Amino acid sequence: MARFGIASLIFAAAALTAAGLTLLPPASAQGPAPAEKGTFTLVNKTNGRWKDSEIFWALGDNGEWHSMAKEPNPKALKGGRLYFYMGKQPANFADRTTYWDFIEYNQGNGDWHVNTTQVDAFCLPITIEAGGKIAGIKADRSKMFADFAKNCPPEFKDCVKGDFWIVSPAKAGFDGAGPHKDYFQKYIDDVWDMYKTEKPTPSGKFTGKVVDGALIFTPVGGGKEFKCNAKPNTQNLLLGEGVGNNPNFCAAFNRAVAEDPADWRNPSKFYQKLPCNWYSKFMHEHTVDGKCYGFCYDDASEQAAFFSAKGDSLTVTFYWDEEKK
Repeated sequence: MARFGIASLIFAAAALTAAGLTLLPPASAQGPAPAEKGTFTLVNKTNGRWKDSEIFWALGDNGEWHSMAKEPNPKALKGGRLYFYMGKQPANFADRTTYWDFIEYNQGNGDWHVNTTQVDAFCLPITIEAGGKIAGIKADRSKMFADFAKNCPPEFKDCVKGDFWIVSPAKAGFDGAGPHKDYFQKYIDDVWDMYKTEKPTPSGKFTGKVVDGALIFTPVGGGKEFKCNAKPNTQNLLLGEGVGNNPNFCAAFNRAVAEDPADWRNPSKFYQKLPCNWYSKFMHEHTVDGKCYGFCYDDASEQAAFFSAKGDSLTVTFYWDEEKK
């Protein structure tokens, strides 16, 4: 899948402010895609936190807002985003003054290709379901916020924005001017230093070497090599930009398995040490199947909350906190 899911490559355009947080929704699409016969089935399992009349949806960028109580089965377009908004009727599409989120999809001829995403932030616990497949998050929302704040490494404390959002580290002090701008730097330097002269990787399945600043891994016995043309920096790795625009290396550093390509497709090895993208680690631990878009290239090694399925309807379920006993 694409870097940031199906519908767009980058979040850009008008900003929102919620609890002091600025997030960037996507640029407007080039008009609505043609309608297809597929529909969404919206299900409210928020345990009374939100009434159906307080859940709103909009199809596509700049779409009109509709109440779930009146229209619980949106007719899908060919593809794009389905946005959700909790509370009051939004003033307009740019109104982002309360909890909101979205899913991404393509569909037609009975085929769905869908994902949820936490590339920028986590706000709403949502699952998507079709053809016996399910993806997303339905964990207790309040517990997630409390657990993140209690257990995260110090650098990630600012990811928690009140009770509105848990945001990506790229939006919480890991930018080029932030206090954690060099979060990955020592790890990057150590990996480059490890292979300044050619040597086998820890598994013995590859050899690594640095040539003119580029790190190259070559399979023992021959095969396709993996190459990163220069050292990335923290921002490259969190945003998939510059030399970080390299799915294998970007994912390997976020998951703390950069030293050996033999570990790049083994989820049991991911996030086992620091520095790693602890935000992404946390999100994966709270999904229904261990899959999510925790960073831009989280689809490397099939770890994203994406699936394809057949059917005329996709079920989208909203959760909040677990029902109190």
